[in-house]
Amino acid sequence: MAEKRKGTKISPRVTTDSLRTLDSLIPFRQHEPATSRAYKLSKAVLQKFVGPDWIEQHIDRAKSGYLGFRDDPPQARETHYMRTILLAEMLYNLQKIKNFDWCLRELVAGQVEATYAALEICRILLTSATDKGMLFQFVKPSRRRGWSYDLSITFSDGIRVCAETKCKLEETEITLKTIAESLKIANKQLPKTRPCFIFVKVPRFWLDDAKFSTDMIDVADKFLRRTGRVVSVKYYTASVTYSRDVFREQVGEVIAYREHSNPNHKFKKLKGRDWNVFPENPPPLPPATINYSGLGPNWQRLIGAIS
Repeated sequence: MAEKRKGTKISPRVTTDSLRTLDSLIPFRQHEPATSRAYKLSKAVLQKFVGPDWIEQHIDRAKSGYLGFRDDPPQARETHYMRTILLAEMLYNLQKIKNFDWCLRELVAGQVEATYAALEICRILLTSATDKGMLFQFVKPSRRRGWSYDLSITFSDGIRVCAETKCKLEETEITLKTIAESLKIANKQLPKTRPCFIFVKVPRFWLDDAKFSTDMIDVADKFLRRTGRVVSVKYYTASVTYSRDVFREQVGEVIAYREHSNPNHKFKKLKGRDWNVFPENPPPLPPATINYSGLGPNWQRLIGAIS
């Protein structure tokens, strides 16, 4: 699904062989939690991409922020571990996408949560999208009005969509106004001449509030009635789950999304097209090509076996 530069060889910062080498250098400790070992490997991988100073600032010494470490409660500690691991996974797996370097520059510059969200959308598209022939690439930052968006997505039938990702910070107060304002800003960043998506990442607790969740749908529908260029608004959330009993701790990740299409968009030749990109319901059984991670063979996890 990743779109490569034509005629240009992209040299990865971390190769498969170097990943195995980094993994082999971590001493084996019996009964060590999987997240603990993966966390050590992830920091070694991250150092190859962003350097030790960035890790010290945003991971080791940070007590707040999206990657900040908090030891108590255990949910906060495991969230820190998982987010660090997932960031390293995303950089490793997405490093060959066109214009990846521009995305990495934003991360190095301190745009942690927003860049994480853009990478996360790529991960979700790569591992969950129903169109397995979809291609995508990052877009170079631009000051030109209408051409300052995050991703270019090309469906297997050749239809290209411009996509902007908006991330509502976890500390953001829950208001419908902040969502409406994000949609308004995103609309201005997108071109008028191409169909466009807006991905809006929201904290999980926003979706757990039934009334607020319904109101979010109304905000999306109202916004779509006023725009012709945006063909779909897609809310999504990704949250770390944690549970513990007398036998073990369990850590995982839950991704949820809601897609809202615009039946009145301006692209006449594309009227009636289904703009949903994610399955409506999970399959009853995993596909035959699934790997141990549950994300398919095209995604290398850093938790568990390094293939």
